[in-house]
Amino acid sequence: MTSARSDRPSREAGSSLARLLLAAGQTEPARELAEQSDDDVLLGLLALASHDFASARRRLDEARAANPFDPRTASARGRLAFLERRFPDAVGDLLEAALLRPDGLPDATDTRFLKAARALAPGEIPAWPEAAAAAAARLETAARQLSADVSWPDRTPGLVRA
Repeated sequence: MTSARSDRPSREAGSSLARLLLAAGQTEPARELAEQSDDDVLLGLLALASHDFASARRRLDEARAANPFDPRTASARGRLAFLERRFPDAVGDLLEAALLRPDGLPDATDTRFLKAARALAPGEIPAWPEAAAAAAARLETAARQLSADVSWPDRTPGLVRA
């Protein structure tokens, strides 16, 4: 009999290997490992890669509900929203992803999506300071649901300068 604790490293290892395979373009082996690991973010990314937006949205919503502080989830949700042409939502999620990263900045791909959203829908996207503040406020609300005493770090000035 295996305990959840002894099963955990194999699930995490499978998830890590699936991310590596997905990045290398090996979608089917990645899908098998992602399904075994039950990683909603990976399964959402795989659904996104196959243009199954409804499944991607469902998986990514489940991942966000389970952990609203995972930058992978926020980034994937932003990319999905961009592809669905929901540019304000895309910007909000991509800015959340940046605020959740250790350096507080978007990665290169998210930066391209942010710039493209701004170019495609300039009238729909608030100014960066307001958009970053709104993303930080959503994260602070989620943090306070876990701990009313938490003080959310204000990382928006660095993000706005970037």
